[in-house]
Amino acid sequence: MPKLLGNWRHNSKAIQKCVQTAEQAGYSAFGVQYAGECWSGPLAHMTFSQYGASSRCLNGTGGSWAQDVYMFFSK
Repeated sequence: MPKLLGNWRHNSKAIQKCVQTAEQAGYSAFGVQYAGECWSGPLAHMTFSQYGASSRCLNGTGGSWAQDVYMFFSK
């Protein structure tokens, strides 16, 4: 997944900012890594599980070389 513009490391609103950025770009999935790096892309919903699950994520904001992945579902 390519990194989206913005690095909100250690920002209490990192997930919310990533939601807005990914949604505005029209992506249906995104990942937050290393306490606030925002990653996504047009195929993120298909490639997010490429490397399998990780136990290094903390507090919903990923970890070192690990992402918490979020997906948008249509209503």
